[in-house]
Amino acid sequence: EADRASSAETSTELLQEALSLFAGRPFSGFEDVEWVAPLLSRVSDERLLAVEALAEALVGSQRFQAAAQLAEEELIEHPYQESLRGLQMLALYGANRQAAALSAYDEHRSRMIEDLGVDPSVELQRVHQRILEQDPELAVAATPRTVWRRHRKVVIGLSVAVAAILVVAM
Repeated sequence: EADRASSAETSTELLQEALSLFAGRPFSGFEDVEWVAPLLSRVSDERLLAVEALAEALVGSQRFQAAAQLAEEELIEHPYQESLRGLQMLALYGANRQAAALSAYDEHRSRMIEDLGVDPSVELQRVHQRILEQDPELAVAATPRTVWRRHRKVVIGLSVAVAAILVVAM
């Protein structure tokens, strides 16, 4: 249990540090330059993975309110990102906000049906069902057993993307 908490804290610190490198939009004003677009896409993808990993690490550290807030802020820009929506729901549930977790699912489901004509993923439906059943182990089950091992690749990928921006910017 202590190792798991320590791994979650290590992941949280490293991911927060990596994400702090993003102040504004890279190559602002140069988005239309042909070679910049693929780089921006990669950096955006890596950043989103890092945000998801941070939300997961925060849930793993039982910092549910911080995880819910992070997910909510990121979902404004990425409203169809189901893994992030699931983390938001787990965080809200872990923070004893079951109604808010269920509401987040209902809003997501409505948006998916209205905008895309599809239901949420089976995985997200399972999280919803477990919240409805008030599964006491749900938030604990979301705690990753090997948080650092899983998030190490995200931190490395994000570091490579930031390094590429720095090299190109020089």
